[in-house]
Amino acid sequence: MRKPYKYQEKAIEKGIKSSATLIDAACGTGKSLMASQIAIGKGKPTMIITPKNIVSDFVEELKA
Repeated sequence: MRKPYKYQEKAIEKGIKSSATLIDAACGTGKSLMASQIAIGKGKPTMIITPKNIVSDFVEELKA
């Protein structure tokens, strides 16, 4: 697994503590990494809504 940057760590921490999280960021900023780490950190079923062509990115992040 890649180590998150500081700005990603802050978003991950906030996302884990929040009941709902929206990650609105530019391409290449690590949204898949942040979302997967938030889902893992919550430790319960989590819904991630994303375009169909990005699903494989999330699967790879979760496997890592």
